[in-house]
Amino acid sequence: MSGRNNNKRSSDDRIPSSKRSKQMSEADVLRAELAEVKAELAAAKRYEADARQYRIQAMASVTELELSLSILNEDHRIAAHGYKLANDTLKRERAAFAKQKEKYETELAELKNKLADKSEVAVLSDVTAVQKMIEDERQKTMNYRNQMLEMSKVLQEDKQSSGIVMPWKVCEICAFEYSAEQSRTPRVLQCGHTVCEGCAGRLAKGTELKCPFDRQITTIKSVEDLPKNFVVLTM
Repeated sequence: MSGRNNNKRSSDDRIPSSKRSKQMSEADVLRAELAEVKAELAAAKRYEADARQYRIQAMASVTELELSLSILNEDHRIAAHGYKLANDTLKRERAAFAKQKEKYETELAELKNKLADKSEVAVLSDVTAVQKMIEDERQKTMNYRNQMLEMSKVLQEDKQSSGIVMPWKVCEICAFEYSAEQSRTPRVLQCGHTVCEGCAGRLAKGTELKCPFDRQITTIKSVEDLPKNFVVLTM
């Protein structure tokens, strides 16, 4: 046994010192490379774990956003439906008002013709009936006005709760909301359409103002002479 060890030492002694140094350097390099690979593997595992956690969180966020978007879409659908109903109701009320106004104007013209054909005595005998008719029509007008004010109150409450301006409260040309401010005052053209005073001034050419919606001409001296749409201001 002692002889073999002596032989091994003798064999090692025969390896040049430069070669032994080279072998040790290569071993150090291999150990360093192995340590580097282990470190990279550990980093890769940590990255994979972080990526998995990130994907889980991202999927949860996407699900939450999709749910929020679905709720918003449903809210928007309900609000749009409500505004359409309100707008349709207003259109019906306006049509009824226009029809009633036309009826009153026709009755007034007939009454004037009737009175013009009667003698003074006959006219005096009809005074009471005429006064009663005028009072009845005045009462009808007051009732209609109260209905419009009540509707205006409801629509204002809807606007305040939703924060959205109703379509008929906005000039269809510039999209600014009507107000008591001079340039935003709603002015009614002869064709019945309403625009703000600022847009009316820009549309006017001399004494003529062409409606941008139906191309009808309104003759004016000044846009301030156009009647105000008090219904829009009070709604």
